Amino acid sequence: MKTTIYVPDITCDSCVRVISKVLDGREGASGFIVKGETVEVEHDPSAISAESLVNLIKGKGFRASLDPFVRKSFGERAREFISRSDKYSVEQRMIKYSALSLLILGVVVAYLFSWLDPSAGSRYSWWLSYLILSVVGIGSAIWHFKSYKAEVTSMVGMMVGMTFGMQSGLMIGTILGATNGMFVGSLAGMLIGVGIGWFNGKCCGIMGVMEGMMAGVMGGTMGAMLGVMLMVDHILWFMPVFMAVNILILWGLSYMLFEEMVEHKTTVRAQPIEFSTLVGYCLLAVLLIAGLMVYGPKTGIATTLWPDDASPVIGQLADPPVIAAPPSNTAAGNSSVQEVKLGFAGGTYSPSFITVKKDIPVRLIGDMTALKGCYTSIVIPQLGLSKYMRAGDNVLEFTPTQTGHFRLTCSMGMASATINVEE
Repeated sequence: MKTTIYVPDITCDSCVRVISKVLDGREGASGFIVKGETVEVEHDPSAISAESLVNLIKGKGFRASLDPFVRKSFGERAREFISRSDKYSVEQRMIKYSALSLLILGVVVAYLFSWLDPSAGSRYSWWLSYLILSVVGIGSAIWHFKSYKAEVTSMVGMMVGMTFGMQSGLMIGTILGATNGMFVGSLAGMLIGVGIGWFNGKCCGIMGVMEGMMAGVMGGTMGAMLGVMLMVDHILWFMPVFMAVNILILWGLSYMLFEEMVEHKTTVRAQPIEFSTLVGYCLLAVLLIAGLMVYGPKTGIATTLWPDDASPVIGQLADPPVIAAPPSNTAAGNSSVQEVKLGFAGGTYSPSFITVKKDIPVRLIGDMTALKGCYTSIVIPQLGLSKYMRAGDNVLEFTPTQTGHFRLTCSMGMASATINVEE
């Protein structure tokens, strides 16, 4: 007798090997073949029934049935979600826990900053809000995943590791890149993304771990770059959309996990984690990252955008040593203003060494035919200056009040020039 068993979780050669190991040499089964998402088995019903074959495959963590699996549409799923609280009790609890966590963390963080440092709480209010939303979004998705005890296929596990690693690193990296600069944003975002990607990806072994860690590296560094570059270009308009899309992706992951890992699987056990555990870990994460955000070191463009902070500024020299000054480009103009035209050539700003006089206004004019991409974002950290150059708005004016060498860079620190201020 030939029986067709539907197994929608067959996604790779590893899945085929697991199923083959279960059926190969099984008494009563004379042969089998795996075709896509189905397994055709030749067997003797008196020795082993079709239902027994299905249960053997289910025992390895796969969904299996003698009838085809039909995926519900989003509309059908939404209606069932509302009417079937018994089926979706964990998911409904996740929504409730998420809302309560947002409320509790918002109140606690607002109270702490109003008590300890009201000015910092005011300056960083938007970024603290985005941080709370990110941590609760990530934490709730992890809570949902860990609240089910189930076998996870390699493909699903790799998707889990990759999504958690990427979204965690991307969201935290973007926030810290905007508030602390490229170095802190990249390092913290990468480490957080790698850690969360590893923690969740290990459900399916080394493949999930590798996917999660690689995604964390990419998400953390890309997020920091995004935060730094957009700080000079409408980031507060960008962030609500950015956060909404990332939260939607995390919700999509929970949706996928229910559909691929939970539904139609009789061996899955729901063991929801206590709410106190979720909110406790989320609060700890928010406080640690918020402390780094407000009181941690700042580099690059962040040193000019958060000038009132008491945070240490790293990677900057008060007076960079110049062993032998290159040929100088002296600012042109009369005694009332000094004009410098700044372009780009040979992989850096041109001229790369600019000489100006102390206490005379300087007008730095960007050559928009040469300045492109991130090189249009000009930063002079030691003078607390920054400017996003664009057509019609390509002039940075300032008056140097002390002599010395001052480094001018793009917001990413990839191109630079030296401003030499003389008496």
